[in-house]
Amino acid sequence: MFSLSPVSKNNVFRKRRVERLNAMIADHVARKGHCRLLDMGGTRSFWQVWRDEIDFSNLQVTCVNLALDQGEGADDGLPVEDRIGNACAMPEYDDNSFDVIFSNSVIEHVGLWPNKVAFAREARRLAPSFLIQTPNFWFPIEPHARFPMLHWLPRPVAYRIHMMMRTGFYPKASTLDEAMTSAEDAATSGVASGPAFAPAASANSCRTSSVVASSTGVLPALLRALTLPFFLSR
Repeated sequence: MFSLSPVSKNNVFRKRRVERLNAMIADHVARKGHCRLLDMGGTRSFWQVWRDEIDFSNLQVTCVNLALDQGEGADDGLPVEDRIGNACAMPEYDDNSFDVIFSNSVIEHVGLWPNKVAFAREARRLAPSFLIQTPNFWFPIEPHARFPMLHWLPRPVAYRIHMMMRTGFYPKASTLDEAMTSAEDAATSGVASGPAFAPAASANSCRTSSVVASSTGVLPALLRALTLPFFLSR
């Protein structure tokens, strides 16, 4: 059954993303016999959803998030470690402590540009390969609010829309504070975050680097053309 739910195995767009990640994991396992993966801003529940699509036999996953979200519980038998931390600053880990960095729709939630740069710097520092996914600013539907062009509107207009109705994941706001919290929850990117990862694309030809901007996985040709600098892959 077709689904756009972020927690459904029937979400074909997330399934394609997982297939891409699987290929990166398999490459490291083939070369080293194992793969250490850091999920920046990730949760255990994500790996529980996709446990049947991923070979965990030679994989160790560490999820770093501001809060724990263990989904069905930590006794699921998965080789997933949950750690509380800030993905924009992880001094507890040495350079190249992992083989693969993965992040699924997180960088748009970390705040303003300096935080995005810090997030990207940590991704480049901690592993030779990364797969970072973020919604595309140029897609006309704001993916969190499921509302046309909301992310293109000035804040004084956007927060009023949040106060008028429920918008996607966000309940109808009853106060200005709630409305502004929803309006500023995510800052989606067009070409904005790609340059933050650009040094990795030219630093080492052996790296596997990918920054994917997507909106429900499929972008019209025009939108692809507008955001070509955002697709960094090697």
